[in-house]
Amino acid sequence: MVTCGDDKLIKVWDMTGRKLYNSEGHETPIYSVCPHHKENTQFIFLTATDGEIKAWLYDNMGSRVDYEAPGRWCTTMLCSADGSR
Repeated sequence: MVTCGDDKLIKVWDMTGRKLYNSEGHETPIYSVCPHHKENTQFIFLTATDGEIKAWLYDNMGSRVDYEAPGRWCTTMLCSADGSR
């Protein structure tokens, strides 16, 4: 399970409630979490109120990709089931 929010942290938990990862990197609150996978790589897209979109792997190594949302404001995100968008 992945959680985020006003604390600007991304937290990954196992299903027993034990925290596995605690990642930092956004400078404003995070309001959207979108787990996704492509081929054998699982990652998480996160969006923040400053318009940043970051892609994270399930580890403590920081974001791998940074984007800016059109209009500089993004609080929701969806990924297509086939992985194309």
